[in-house]
Amino acid sequence: MVKFFLAVVLTAFLATNVNGVNYTVQVGVDDTLAFSPDRFDANVGDSVVFYWVSQKAKHSVIEADREATCMKSNKPLAFKSETYTGYMEAPPKAVWQLDTVGPLYYYCDVGTHCSEASMYGVIKVLEVGETPQVPGYTKLPAPKPTTTAGAKTGKKTKAAAADEPSSANVDKQVSFAVMCSALIPLAVNLI
Repeated sequence: MVKFFLAVVLTAFLATNVNGVNYTVQVGVDDTLAFSPDRFDANVGDSVVFYWVSQKAKHSVIEADREATCMKSNKPLAFKSETYTGYMEAPPKAVWQLDTVGPLYYYCDVGTHCSEASMYGVIKVLEVGETPQVPGYTKLPAPKPTTTAGAKTGKKTKAAAADEPSSANVDKQVSFAVMCSALIPLAVNLI
């Protein structure tokens, strides 16, 4: 009985300490009617943070049952954000926790953003531990380069460089708890 109780407590403790990856999606990037990225892979346990970066248009993120349908999902707990614009000191954000394997479809339901501008996307949710083939961003890209007039020549020079994440930058955080979860049977046998 004691072994069983300890095994349950240990399993519960380890399960609460699993760290997933936080992917970022920009909503209305460069004041376009687009998500960036609009397609990527992630794993169960990861989360997607949508950041509203548009300075002009309002946008939303709504879960759909199929790609490009521009219709809200019939699921009782379908993901639905508020409608925001990014014209704020700190851009609004919404977090979608990924808990089911399979494709997740989303779109913007403001006006004709989905139907005419194709403002929709797909997240391919994989099993825990499966390697994403199309990784998403794990941080927001830096602002676009800006230009300033050169002091003597009048030529424009770059003041900042863009920081576009690549698949090499995708940092999978594997917690100590995940690695230890394989040791549960050993711990139970030692007790």
